[in-house]
Amino acid sequence: MTIDGVEIARLGPGTFCGEMALLERGVRSATVTAVGPMTVLALSASEFDLLVRDAPTVTHKMLVALSNRLRTAEVR
Repeated sequence: MTIDGVEIARLGPGTFCGEMALLERGVRSATVTAVGPMTVLALSASEFDLLVRDAPTVTHKMLVALSNRLRTAEVR
């Protein structure tokens, strides 16, 4: 994951990206570039809203991951 060409994170299997843009209905803040083969699940805004509403365990995992990303960003 990069911002203005600077790597800010490396994502691995089972991780997610783009959630901030979906939550805020705004523009993406980073770019993700695959370095190898991958399988991706892309959700529309309405599909994402349903997932957040109907799957509390997914929502909780997303909140934990967002919190970890924020802590990591604060250290840099």
